[in-house]
Amino acid sequence: MNKQKDVAIRKRELYQLIGSSGSWDDIYKKIVPINKIEQNKFGDLFEVFCWGYFKTDRSGSFNKVWLACEVPKNIREELHSHLHQFLTYFPMRLTSAPWVLGLRKFARA
Repeated sequence: MNKQKDVAIRKRELYQLIGSSGSWDDIYKKIVPINKIEQNKFGDLFEVFCWGYFKTDRSGSFNKVWLACEVPKNIREELHSHLHQFLTYFPMRLTSAPWVLGLRKFARA
């Protein structure tokens, strides 16, 4: 599946999830079973949620907002360089934390 089509599907899923929910608790109750079937689904939906939140922020603080698959190559390379410095600085037990493994996945994408 190409990236644009995948992003469109994730956005549609998030809009449907939010539109059919009356509270954050409703959203959570719907995501937990989905995440048990598709392990990364919550992270994917959360990424789209954050993207939408920062895109619509009225403070004007966030003028460049991308999903991970949309980050321009030059920005990704710069982030990868900083990430490499971070990962070589900290001990291995920290760099095996799930959030750091997610950063590694992002850097390779």
